[in-house]
Amino acid sequence: MAAVRSGFLDVLIQGEWHRVLATLDPTAITLQAIENEHLQDLESEKRTVRVVKYDGNGLGISIKGGRDNNIPIIISKIFKGMAADHTGELFVGDTILAVNGESLVDATHDDAVKALKRAGRVVDLYVQYKRDELVRRDNIIEKIEWDDEVCERIRTIGLKLAYVARAGMDADVEGRIFEMRSPSGRFALAFRCISSTEADAWFEAVHGCSNALLTQALAQVNIMLGGHPQVRRMGWMAEEVVEDGITMWKPKFVTLTHSELLFYEAVPQLKAEWAEPRIGRPLVATRVVQTTSRTAPIMKG
Repeated sequence: MAAVRSGFLDVLIQGEWHRVLATLDPTAITLQAIENEHLQDLESEKRTVRVVKYDGNGLGISIKGGRDNNIPIIISKIFKGMAADHTGELFVGDTILAVNGESLVDATHDDAVKALKRAGRVVDLYVQYKRDELVRRDNIIEKIEWDDEVCERIRTIGLKLAYVARAGMDADVEGRIFEMRSPSGRFALAFRCISSTEADAWFEAVHGCSNALLTQALAQVNIMLGGHPQVRRMGWMAEEVVEDGITMWKPKFVTLTHSELLFYEAVPQLKAEWAEPRIGRPLVATRVVQTTSRTAPIMKG
């Protein structure tokens, strides 16, 4: 099947961002570890990343290696939400070649730690990918969880009835993240792109492919239900909820029959589950009001 889009994306796996090769076709997005044919390009890429520390916090990275360990200084962990993570340009496995122009190529581990600590508020890191770390990370694909139980070096994520959305502003200030949730609602994936423009393009492509599969899914559901009820339209929406004083949006699966609007926590898998919506509202007693933005007042009555 012809690819709609392909390229490198960062995927959040067990709290850390990992770069993978992503290929989108009309029915699925396929993720695979970076293979040997891509390693040379990545290894040749040396780049300077500026990290700005804030509010007295540190860089938000852990390092390993050094001359005393016979390996380069390598980023072993990037802490989510801290300065290094906010750049979106540093990755676990990057070799740190220099800090603010000070070479770490022949530095011991302690030398590197001291150099990072005295670097000041604005830190320029000169970094490069390391082959051994990329090879070691090949099995990271096996840790991606979705509704099916197949775990291989190449992971195929089906788009039919998946929830696809942009991340909220509080979690994605730079606008570079889009998210997917499995039809069951049990699993979620966050993808980070190199820029907001790339994120827009990836989101539109994935969302478009997912929407195109709704006609097929609708027909399959009505065959299973035997026309009782007849589902006329279905899809994901986001419900505004308040938890612990915090306002957030939560995905809900919604279906429209000839007489009711039905809300589910996730896509029903069995015929019996379709008969047990979380909320059901008769259309004859329901008023639907369209607002122009999320901040628009809700009309009552």
